[in-house]
Amino acid sequence: MKKIHWLILLLIISLGATTLLLKNTPFMVKLKTMRRGIQNSTNFSSQQVESIEKIVHSYLMNNPEILLEMDKKIREQEAAKQKARLERIKANIIKYRNEIFDAQLPGRIILGNPEGEITIVEFTQHQCPACKRSTTILNDIIKIHPEIRIIAIYWPFLGADAAYAAKAVMAAQKQNKAKLMDDLICNHHRTLDKAQLDQLLAEQSELDQKTLLDGMQDSSLDKALVANFNLAKNLEISGTPTFIVANKALTKITLIPEYTNNCKQELMDAINDVK
Repeated sequence: MKKIHWLILLLIISLGATTLLLKNTPFMVKLKTMRRGIQNSTNFSSQQVESIEKIVHSYLMNNPEILLEMDKKIREQEAAKQKARLERIKANIIKYRNEIFDAQLPGRIILGNPEGEITIVEFTQHQCPACKRSTTILNDIIKIHPEIRIIAIYWPFLGADAAYAAKAVMAAQKQNKAKLMDDLICNHHRTLDKAQLDQLLAEQSELDQKTLLDGMQDSSLDKALVANFNLAKNLEISGTPTFIVANKALTKITLIPEYTNNCKQELMDAINDVK
């Protein structure tokens, strides 16, 4: 980029009026991330900066619509990038669909009807507030649609506590108590750390504590979580919860890339779409 272009961009970022006008917009967010690099790549004198700053300030005050046009352009570019990313994810889902919907792989938790005609795969983790809310939604859907199978794929990128909770549920599956454990964690009023989860486990008379704790030490659970991380990376999904809904033959597949306030309806629509 030419030197004068760097300066103009730097001055636009520096203007207080611009900051007030476009605070927290994609335009300002993007420019703020560039600011430090721009400053390091210019060597104008303070007098030059002051002179050009006055010119740019006057121009922008007389033509503020330029800033709004720039913000609109950046929004359009971001929307195009998001659309392209979703298309890549959809293509990756087709590529990895056998792995995604394989209920027999280690670390998969099966809820609902194990032989269900429709499967909802959820990439999830217990430290994610939206994932906790989605558990209630999925439980409601199972009641309405007995033909639904849910495969929970734990992707605990939020840290050690999330991985610990995931292993607790996976280990509980050996006692056929995976849903009990998942509901206990997700329905708790707070996000649990390791010590709090241990206390919760100790209170559950329905679980054999020694079997559970021994099972959580099984190295195969760590390997399963690593495989889940790799799958999420290959799919290029960006967060939890992510839902993938398909019919039994995997001929119709729908992606719901994130949790929204309309998540329940989106899942219901996806179920109808893949029938």
